[in-house]
Amino acid sequence: MIWKRVRKSLKHKRPDNYEEKKLHLEELLKLERQGELNLFYADGSGFSLTPCVPYAWQEIGSRIEIPSSRSKTLNLFGIWDAKTDLNLYSVEGSLTSEIVIKYIDDFCKNIEGRNVIILDNASIHVSKEFKTKVIDWKNKGLEVFYLPTYSPHLNLIEHLWRFMKYEWIEFNAYKSWNNLVEYVENISDNFGKKYTINFV
Repeated sequence: MIWKRVRKSLKHKRPDNYEEKKLHLEELLKLERQGELNLFYADGSGFSLTPCVPYAWQEIGSRIEIPSSRSKTLNLFGIWDAKTDLNLYSVEGSLTSEIVIKYIDDFCKNIEGRNVIILDNASIHVSKEFKTKVIDWKNKGLEVFYLPTYSPHLNLIEHLWRFMKYEWIEFNAYKSWNNLVEYVENISDNFGKKYTINFV
């Protein structure tokens, strides 16, 4: 026996079609490796002046204190190929279906060949307004693949949000709203160069 942290799990909530969807995703990954399509992972995440830094190296006998305050939220919507091609869109306030539709419309302007965008089942991704755009995007070369519910681990962009919140944003970002926005923009501008994620 070993004493360690208990992990929360959503496995018991996964739908009956989980394995079928997972196999479909694996087939898409295979086609991507063969150069037959471009695969993108998409989702949104919020950033505010409430820090997301649970641990840091600290001298014994001292404690690092990070400024924390309530603030508006900078919401990002990212479309990422899990390599270096990252498209980040931002809005101060809530992400809505209407806003995400505009972001994906903008993304479609620069695609070629067959492309698949992977999304979870958030309400803004499955609204009636959103679903009416799916055929239009497919005609422009972008297909939508919905992950099974309660399966965030299958959406690789979740790793990006984790790196941004827990590793790349420095303490100074939380001193002011302008600092936070500047740090997020710096990560966006330097992703693939200074900031990278290696899944190998």
